[in-house]
Amino acid sequence: MKTCIITSSQCTRRRLDATLLKDYFRQNGWQITRSAAEADLIILVTCAFTGRDEDIAVEMVERFARQKKRMIVTGCLPAINPQRLAEVFSGETIPTRCLESIDRHFPDFTVSFGDLLDANRASTTISFPAYRPHTILRRLVKYPLLAPRMFLKKRRIDREWGQQFYLRTSWGCRGRCSYCVIRGAIGDLRSKPLAACREELRRAAARGVSSITLDGDDLGAYGLDIGSSLPELLGALVAEEGDFTLDLNCLNAVWLARYSEELAGFAGGGRLRRIECCIQSGSPRILKLMNRYPDTGKVVSAFLGIKNRSPATILNTHVIVGFPTETEDDLNDTIGVLERVGFDEVIIFHYQEKEGAASRDIPGKVPEKVIRRRIGRLYRRLSRRGADVLIP
Repeated sequence: MKTCIITSSQCTRRRLDATLLKDYFRQNGWQITRSAAEADLIILVTCAFTGRDEDIAVEMVERFARQKKRMIVTGCLPAINPQRLAEVFSGETIPTRCLESIDRHFPDFTVSFGDLLDANRASTTISFPAYRPHTILRRLVKYPLLAPRMFLKKRRIDREWGQQFYLRTSWGCRGRCSYCVIRGAIGDLRSKPLAACREELRRAAARGVSSITLDGDDLGAYGLDIGSSLPELLGALVAEEGDFTLDLNCLNAVWLARYSEELAGFAGGGRLRRIECCIQSGSPRILKLMNRYPDTGKVVSAFLGIKNRSPATILNTHVIVGFPTETEDDLNDTIGVLERVGFDEVIIFHYQEKEGAASRDIPGKVPEKVIRRRIGRLYRRLSRRGADVLIP
């Protein structure tokens, strides 16, 4: 039997899931094919983090449903917008938080999904095009001068991500960000045992892997469900032998502030190559509306502490422009935080409303043209200071 596993997702975690699904079918005697036309089974791994991601996922489902073959839709779309999915597909679905239940769909398999070693590479058999012609056209209208440059930069980053070694530390999130609906798809925090994390790192180091990215839906919350913590995990990993460095992906600012001294210490030890911490805004007022950590002073202090101990550590952050009620003063607060820290890399997101997100009910929506103008201003300001800026 042959299966074709396809993803529309730019999310590392969903791509890791796609790799894990390939291993699952291979170990149970199936072949992985690059052609949906040749496959006996098509598995789609979807993303619905933003409205654009959801549109692409639905388009992917519609396209491959025309093959008239057995198809399973996994990923975040089945949980985030099941009604919209039901309009185009009535077959089998498995939300991200329930991926291990795939065993029930294949009762004859001898190797269960839970017996597999976690995936460490985010490459997939086939990636459904995330940039369709009409998508590129819309972005050209929004950012006529920046869109081509951002497209090429995103392609470069995707290639780098595909070559990176990932150590997934946990699944699920404890956050309650008002603009996000992902938590319903990925579930609550589930940390990987410390011994399992150490074993994965040892295998990587033994193979000569020199850069290891620690990744999780809520990385900083690691261990809270199993009596451990992120500092304990980092302490155990950096103590391992081998010539490797660690990258931290998607650290919420609340954990950066809580573990500031420990993170500065690990950075000073030379093992933390890169830290990605999503501040989202520099305005305490907007951060409270986002239900994010609002003490920007502590966040800036934590970043500067890391930079003072280890100037070579790459600092990356994400910001959202155009959150409801955002003013020019709020944007200036964000610019102030970004410039005080001096981030090496900044990803600027255009605020998008999602069905089911609490932020939809906040009055005072920022007009589209104002958001675009602010993003352009922020991009120019950061680029002049030498930051590597991406607008997805």
